[in-house]
Amino acid sequence: AFGNLCTNAPSTPITAIMGNNPTSATLLGTTLVNAIAGVATFTALNITKAGTAYTLSCSGPSLAPQQTTSFNIVPAALLELKDQNAVIRMQVMTALPLIACNLVLLYMLALP
Repeated sequence: AFGNLCTNAPSTPITAIMGNNPTSATLLGTTLVNAIAGVATFTALNITKAGTAYTLSCSGPSLAPQQTTSFNIVPAALLELKDQNAVIRMQVMTALPLIACNLVLLYMLALP
């Protein structure tokens, strides 16, 4: 974990499972690999739903489970947009009137 090699079990089988799973997603792919020279590499894992604060937990025989730092998954369609700011631009026409209304309400309610 954290870039440290497992020198006392250099070829131990390591299993990856979902740790924090905020959307009840499924972990797909090869979840059991053999460590090579103390490093376990999972090359084909997939999580079925977009979400935030996912973690994975990895463990092996006679090794304490280790948890990854949290990570987020965004929908693949967002990554394939030609214009990466298109999602934000599409919301401008809704956001500007809402901001204006909020400012008017703050002005009217905050000042006597």
